[in-house]
Amino acid sequence: MDGKQVKIESTMQHGTDPERSKNISGTTEYTQRHLLDVDTFSKSDPVVVLFIQGIGSKEWREYGRTEVIENTLNPDFVRKFVLDYFFEEKQNLRFDVYNVDSRSTNISKHVSLEINF
Repeated sequence: MDGKQVKIESTMQHGTDPERSKNISGTTEYTQRHLLDVDTFSKSDPVVVLFIQGIGSKEWREYGRTEVIENTLNPDFVRKFVLDYFFEEKQNLRFDVYNVDSRSTNISKHVSLEINF
């Protein structure tokens, strides 16, 4: 992983979906170390975007974003993602990290800080 460290922590509790008896609700936290420094005069301004892939679909949809932390290569994000997890169902999650250089909310306007697992 080239010296990069990623920490994803989840805590679980009983689920909130009455239609599915085998679900739990989870809180997911994301921490990153040794991000790429893509800014010229300062350090990167990272944000994590969580995408969820629909069941039986190849389409990814944005679920949520962390806060932007300015000028750091070692962010500890405060925002947590709350998700329902369903047993016996494959649920694909993707965490993308971007460097925010403008006020645009359009994620394609920002530089990806690619992480290879």
